[in-house]
Amino acid sequence: MRLRVRLRLGAWLVLLTAFAALPLIAFSGYAVYQLGLSQSKATAILLTQRTEATANAVAERLSAALGGLHALAQSDTARKGDVAALAEFARRVRPLYPEVLAINMVRSDGEMIFHTSRPFGEKLPPTADRRHRLGRPRHRHRPAGHFRAVHGGGV
Repeated sequence: MRLRVRLRLGAWLVLLTAFAALPLIAFSGYAVYQLGLSQSKATAILLTQRTEATANAVAERLSAALGGLHALAQSDTARKGDVAALAEFARRVRPLYPEVLAINMVRSDGEMIFHTSRPFGEKLPPTADRRHRLGRPRHRHRPAGHFRAVHGGGV
């Protein structure tokens, strides 16, 4: 037995319009999908650029601070071995680098010689940095001395 459905003219027009709109709906869905992909790519590129800019800014600030430490290590007071004068010089130099909280000098056995946040000659606790207790610190570059800058946040 065969069912025969007779549709009126209005129903045929609705079906014809729906079939004609299918490619438009599919294209719109594809366009929205591609827009989402391009926005995610643009966001990823923007975040990458911001990250690289921040990393470069941090590298510049660290380079400046390390340059100051190298200059301190190569100063005449350091070459003469006058630790008290070197500590005073470090105390005067430290404000030039706002991101550096303190400069200290540590012997290879871990004993701290001076710390710019404390008066010179005060008994200082041993450093918690294990590299100094095991001997000479390992650096890829020739160290300027056993100076360390204690960095604060907000770079």
